[in-house]
Amino acid sequence: YSFRYHTDAVGTLRDPLIFKTGGDYYHKTFGSGRNRWGDYGKAQVDPSDDLSLWVVDECAKVRAGQDDGNGGSNSSRWGSWWAKLSPTLTLAAGPSQAEGAGGTTAFHFTVSFEAPVCVPVQVDYVASNGTATLLDGDYQSPGTSIVIPAGATSGTITVDVNGDTKREPDETFHVTLVDVNPGVLGSAITATETILNDDPVPTLSIADAAASEGNAGSSTLSFQASLSNPTTQTVTAQYQTTDGTATVADNDYLGGSGTLTIAPGASSGSVGVTVSADTRCEPNETLSVTLSAPSGATLGDAQGTGTIQNDDDCVPPTVTVLAPNDQEVHLIGEPLDLRWNASDDVGVTSVDLALSRNGGGAYEDIALAEANDGSYVWTVTGPETHEALLRVAAHDAAGNAGSDVSNALWQIVQTIAVDPDSPVTELALGPATPSPAKGSMRIAYALPRTSRVRLEVLDVQGRRVAPLVDGELPAGRHRATWDASRAGSGVYVVRLDTGTKVLMKRVVVTR
Repeated sequence: YSFRYHTDAVGTLRDPLIFKTGGDYYHKTFGSGRNRWGDYGKAQVDPSDDLSLWVVDECAKVRAGQDDGNGGSNSSRWGSWWAKLSPTLTLAAGPSQAEGAGGTTAFHFTVSFEAPVCVPVQVDYVASNGTATLLDGDYQSPGTSIVIPAGATSGTITVDVNGDTKREPDETFHVTLVDVNPGVLGSAITATETILNDDPVPTLSIADAAASEGNAGSSTLSFQASLSNPTTQTVTAQYQTTDGTATVADNDYLGGSGTLTIAPGASSGSVGVTVSADTRCEPNETLSVTLSAPSGATLGDAQGTGTIQNDDDCVPPTVTVLAPNDQEVHLIGEPLDLRWNASDDVGVTSVDLALSRNGGGAYEDIALAEANDGSYVWTVTGPETHEALLRVAAHDAAGNAGSDVSNALWQIVQTIAVDPDSPVTELALGPATPSPAKGSMRIAYALPRTSRVRLEVLDVQGRRVAPLVDGELPAGRHRATWDASRAGSGVYVVRLDTGTKVLMKRVVVTR
């Protein structure tokens, strides 16, 4: 039963300590261990629920002090009182279950009465963080109340837990009852839920990497190491670089070892290898990074291959010798126009010119680091040769070089006055010696005046086999040499043409 003092605010309920003795009494338990005594003559039980007791005139003696006597010091008070039983609500222990790898999983909390209630009951509650938090997305913010239907003894509070693949310890959060209407809260008003981790230990793998080396300074080859699923633990592993076709000794990269660290919640980390830049033309080169001794994870693919991509110019210039290039004969001392064509995908930076007098066996420099203008005038020097070749080498900025040589041997000969003191009065062509010949033969001729001379060897069908002299010569006696070692056996004609007169002699080549 409950009562209130006249000085109490409306709604205040107090329990009496001493009950007035009546002529008759009753005893009612109200479905629990809380017994109530009263006078049948004044008390009425509410027939709607058989739980509510209404007293109209009954009085209760309120024990305000210790004196219950009949004297003036009696501290008891009398007042009207009434009684109505309130249901007691309790909260069961929280569930423990796995969160799942995705979506949501419902976690249920049960609230219950000791007996059915005849009216709907609203239960207010709050959820609060434990080691599981709303901020970390461990569970979703639930509602704030549920309603237990009339006649029911229990209801369910549901909190949705977010599934994930993050490796973490078991986590908890709490549900607390804060109010019930109608009814009273029991002693068990807080329940703790446990989210059981069902995610595996992550697997750590390292991927391959590639980077251009550059032409100056350095660049970084970044190897990405990733986890199969995140974890709340710090993950570490040791790493070590190993030479492949790229080597530390060749200054391709800076080798090393160390510790890879992936922070809690992160899904990956990286290992950086410094690549040394250069301008050398070389193929792509490789190295590797190997992981070992993992902590907080197991190893999957433990080795990554790094490719240093060559970005240097590897294309050499293209060169073509244009002249001399056709079995020509040139005199010592004459100015000879050496001509070529050279090109490059980036650009030709310089050209070197060289002469071989023995068919390509050895070369002597004519000019070095010349501009690529396609022409260079060279004063022909001795000694004589019938196996001259011009080589033109072109260079680009990357250090690539391309070259070409004359397509055919050409000659360098000395003009010889047979008898400088005896003037020549008419054009003459002497016999070739020796004849027949297997190798070189000498051909003598005389000019009465300075003339433009063309001396050449023809086959019997009039086709030119070898040019011997083509240029202006002074008056006097001269000779030329023909290397017939590459000519087939047979009869040939030596033809001397000064523009005003032509002389011819037969020669024989044998094998």
